[in-house]
Amino acid sequence: MAFVNKQSGEEQQQDTAASGQPIDFDPNDDEIVKVHYDLSAWTFENRAELAEALADAGLPHYWDDEELVVPEAVESA
Repeated sequence: MAFVNKQSGEEQQQDTAASGQPIDFDPNDDEIVKVHYDLSAWTFENRAELAEALADAGLPHYWDDEELVVPEAVESA
């Protein structure tokens, strides 16, 4: 889903997650609260399915080895 902002005659587009949260997620930003999920007990196939579902839903995330990390703003989604 995309959000189009028309200000001053210029169009700016910002992608948003299914939750309406901006996708622009920098995992190295210390100001963003991140939630970590240890999925080391999951199989590679299970983690791949989850990654695909998160991408399809437009939810920002990243992997730190076998740990899933998401911004707190989209944790409930």
